Amino acid sequence: SVDARGGTPSEANSVSSDNPDVLNPVLVKVVVTDSIHLRVFFSEPMVVDTQILKEGLILDHGLSVVAAIVVAPAFCMAELTLSEPLSPAVIYTLTLNGVVCDCVGNPAPTGTFLTFGLPSRPFFNDLKINEVLSNPMGDTDGDFVEIYNVSDKIIDLRNVMMGTGNGDLPDNALPVIADGFQLFPHQYAAICKNRALTLSQYVV
Repeated sequence: SVDARGGTPSEANSVSSDNPDVLNPVLVKVVVTDSIHLRVFFSEPMVVDTQILKEGLILDHGLSVVAAIVVAPAFCMAELTLSEPLSPAVIYTLTLNGVVCDCVGNPAPTGTFLTFGLPSRPFFNDLKINEVLSNPMGDTDGDFVEIYNVSDKIIDLRNVMMGTGNGDLPDNALPVIADGFQLFPHQYAAICKNRALTLSQYVV
């Protein structure tokens, strides 16, 4: 609300206006849950049926989608079942063909794609903490921890814990990214409290 009273009970909302959704949904990430199952994340809710998802998500290396469902209640993630298991050390590509839309009919751009692969278990020294920013500009929530994958593995950051304190398992340790994120060999990831704020404050 932008009303000076903080709200407009029993009156028209202070920001009431025509506010159409004109943004196209985009692919955010692909997470491998096991050798024949993927989770595909979108930037906004997608209300589409199984057949459209199967037709709209194209895989390479001879793979196809045999089952697909958009998961409630957020509808921003689809679970896919593949025609055959993923092979280790192969980089796959998932491409959109233009029939997948958000809940008001805005299509995901044709030809957009993400790569993914079967992740490997991380071991000691596979990941390095490359940078820690604990005092961000203006004492905001723009702080971050930057991780670098020094290995030749694909590492899923849901299998990596981070926390504070001493010992082999620090106090308050949590998965780095609970719903998963594939960090490819020799790539970086910045883990932050407020992604939009960090992006606005620092060169990325």
